[in-house]
Amino acid sequence: MKPTIFLRGNGGSGIGWGHISRLLALREILKPEFAVTMVVPPACIPLLQKAGLQSADFLQVSESEMADFAVDFAGIPGLGNMLVLDGYTFDTVYRENAMKAGFRLVLIDDFARGDLRCDLLINHAPLCETLYSGHTEIGRYCCGIDYALLRSEFYRPLPENTRDPDTVLLSMGGADPDDLSFTILSELMLAFPELKWHVVHTSSFRQDHIRQLLQLQKNNPC
Repeated sequence: MKPTIFLRGNGGSGIGWGHISRLLALREILKPEFAVTMVVPPACIPLLQKAGLQSADFLQVSESEMADFAVDFAGIPGLGNMLVLDGYTFDTVYRENAMKAGFRLVLIDDFARGDLRCDLLINHAPLCETLYSGHTEIGRYCCGIDYALLRSEFYRPLPENTRDPDTVLLSMGGADPDDLSFTILSELMLAFPELKWHVVHTSSFRQDHIRQLLQLQKNNPC
């Protein structure tokens, strides 16, 4: 029987889908060797289904401002299992309770803030190792782009005829709640008017943000 790993993450139009996307990539990596179960709130279910997951592949937990370990994992034994957390609602109490329950804890981190007690920490930002040098509570950390969690599609080489040095793709995530796409694109178009820009936006973008991007396109036709 394969060892079990639970991947607990959060996502939505307010915080974006990056946490869930990373966990889906990690699931793809782990599946050959582990039994993997995603643990997510209702807003994330359509994204999992779009990625091909069936109901047996995930557990649905309640949406809350601050996650509660006892609620999320009621009746699920921790001993011998592993738990991966990716999100901003899993505070110190949540993580401590997970470890007390017997889970081996993996934390996917972005900020290196506060108590980061865990068995393993992953941060794939370049040159971030020094951020954790004083965090003795971390069992082991894996830092840098060698640990980037990417789906297999991103490792496929592009055909030569798709390369265009005068075309730039801009993607600020699946929700971009702070409208960074518009802010960054506006500045880049002024600085590099000779380039062609493609901007990724999704159905999770706010409609007023999309309208701003479309107006920018209209004002700057290629």
